[in-house]
Amino acid sequence: MPLSNSRRAAASTPANAARLLIVFVLALSTAVAQPIGTPSRTPDAATFQDFCGAAIVNGKCTRGLYGDETVGEWTLRDYRLGHFISPESEDAILTTITVFPEKTDVATWLCTRKAGRWEISANLGRTDIRDCILLRVKTGVDRLVCMERRRNGRSTGVISALSVDGEEFYFAGLVQSISNIEDCYWQERPDFLPIEIGVFDKLEAGAPGGPDLIVRARHGERKVTKETERQCIAALAKKPGAVLPVPRLTAMRLEFVFDGKTFSATPETRAKLWNQEP
Repeated sequence: MPLSNSRRAAASTPANAARLLIVFVLALSTAVAQPIGTPSRTPDAATFQDFCGAAIVNGKCTRGLYGDETVGEWTLRDYRLGHFISPESEDAILTTITVFPEKTDVATWLCTRKAGRWEISANLGRTDIRDCILLRVKTGVDRLVCMERRRNGRSTGVISALSVDGEEFYFAGLVQSISNIEDCYWQERPDFLPIEIGVFDKLEAGAPGGPDLIVRARHGERKVTKETERQCIAALAKKPGAVLPVPRLTAMRLEFVFDGKTFSATPETRAKLWNQEP
């Protein structure tokens, strides 16, 4: 029996961070991949068999992940345990890898144990759970907050949190990191963008009576001048990479509160973040 209704349904339920939550853009570089949370668990043979619930052939689970699969062929990269659906439920978030002739499919799933068998409750897209913290929120359930490193234009990463809307679970983006020191194009718009860079340092759980989530970071910016433009063009002509002078970094404390569905920035944190993107 497949674990999810269909491949199409799974593909339409990625971590849509911008769907229900404002994603705050902070100029934070994550080029140095220092962990800011705790690592996920790597499954041993017994754990893989438990999550699979079917025969494992040549190191791959034969249980179908999607509704159009009669036989699966996937491996388990990592997982995290918690009470994500209810305070009493036995749940897990795991990442599977399926190698097809034309591509490699990486998928993240929310699973719950029912009658001794793991069943998938939600497809969480391709969310990376390798660097996260687990938070117990006011409602008694657990929430996973993760740092996903990626390079997409100016974006270098995003911190996202397991969220819920009704019965739909998804990962919502909280803070996106950007860096613009590697492209001279931004020199053409000095009135719009300063030179910016920074780093996420740590994810922390808040204390009772305070914020539920604390993100420690450092941020720096400096104005664009004719001299920085000259330095950028000269450096870019020599080699790719960081081509703008790096600003001095100052510490930042970003605070978020759990509103029953997801984590929202406090007014003080909103004031610190210079831009908002839907």
